[in-house]
Amino acid sequence: MLLGSVLTFHSCKTKKDDVPTATVNPSNGKVVSDNIVVTNGATKKMGSLPAATGTSTSPVVESPKGSIPALVGRKFSFEPSLSSSKTSVRGIYFQIVGSSDYYDVPLKLKRVAKTKGNRINADTASSVQIQLPANITTGTFCIDYCVYDDIAQVSNTVRVCVTVNQIGGTGSDFLMGKWKFVSYTYDSSVVDVTNDKYSFYDYTSCYNDSTAFTYWCGPNATDSCTYYSRNYKSDSIYVTYNSTDNCYFTFTDNGGMREDDAYTTTFAPYTFPVCGTGPTYQPQNYVDVANGGWSYTESTQKLIMLFDESDYGYVDPYALELSITSLNGTTMILYDPIDGTTYTFEKQP
Repeated sequence: MLLGSVLTFHSCKTKKDDVPTATVNPSNGKVVSDNIVVTNGATKKMGSLPAATGTSTSPVVESPKGSIPALVGRKFSFEPSLSSSKTSVRGIYFQIVGSSDYYDVPLKLKRVAKTKGNRINADTASSVQIQLPANITTGTFCIDYCVYDDIAQVSNTVRVCVTVNQIGGTGSDFLMGKWKFVSYTYDSSVVDVTNDKYSFYDYTSCYNDSTAFTYWCGPNATDSCTYYSRNYKSDSIYVTYNSTDNCYFTFTDNGGMREDDAYTTTFAPYTFPVCGTGPTYQPQNYVDVANGGWSYTESTQKLIMLFDESDYGYVDPYALELSITSLNGTTMILYDPIDGTTYTFEKQP
């Protein structure tokens, strides 16, 4: 079982200034800052973080909840959440605690819906992605960060800590192989992901084709509508469909993980009272692949699943830190303490 990669770099040079770092200790903020790779077009600058502007129009950043789980040699990300912003956020400054430099990262603001006590439709900036070196050891380091807007106003500074975990883990032989994701439970509701039912509100219009003088239902329809007059007619209806999901997670003994998710949606027939027979939705098939890594701590039965690469080459890195609450050989139940969700997996032959 591979517990972690520790790479020692050798150099032909003998000057003391050129002696490389054999390992990166998370407790040494300067060494961490010198050995990470920051995406998003970041610029490294000397000195401390810029001070907050402190005006009534300055952006305000919410303090993050909890720490960020990360794995040796892989990427992680974090997103600054704004409690208020009267201007457009243009970037983030962040500094590894203990270092003498900081990073300036351009960001784009996006809108997200937050639940469970957080603000609804809070402003959240696009994430900062950071690649950890392969020679970092396990431990914790912290990041101070603030954001700035398009008129150079700087927000307050908040801190988030990153816990670096080993790749793989002892006592994890049971995990090796292929597992099927079959269901999850949230707010006492059990959702069978292998055969789930959904619905959506579809709005279909009957409109006049000025060339053929024919009314049609919807943009992809082939059935003509009842012709009452040249007035615009429309109708709407709830459409139901089934989703069949075959989602598999494969864990390898080198700390690697792969998700293969193939799902199909089948729509139920429906009609529009005004338009007549509505358009037929064809079954839709999707296949998604994501790669990442895992870490398991035997003493606490904690499992970290981290995703940082997809079949199209990129995914915003994210990690789940879960507890194994039940394991009977063929069924594994994982619990997410952040939102109370439980996930059920079945071991495949």
